[in-house]
Amino acid sequence: MSETTKHTLFDDLQAIFTGALAVAVGVLFLKTAGLLTGGTTGLATLLHYSTGINFGLTLVVSMYWCSMCKIVTV
Repeated sequence: MSETTKHTLFDDLQAIFTGALAVAVGVLFLKTAGLLTGGTTGLATLLHYSTGINFGLTLVVSMYWCSMCKIVTV
């Protein structure tokens, strides 16, 4: 078996930042094109379009709601 190397804190933070940036750019492209995606991002976009509430707030609320539904059903 090969040895596994641990990531440093800088490596972890860099990966989180890169992943968040990639998701943000993807959501921006979809939102600009007027398209919807599935999951919590799609739910947040749908709430944003239907109510006019800030997209960031609807994204946080939809993620919280989906996670609470998952916790309750488990």
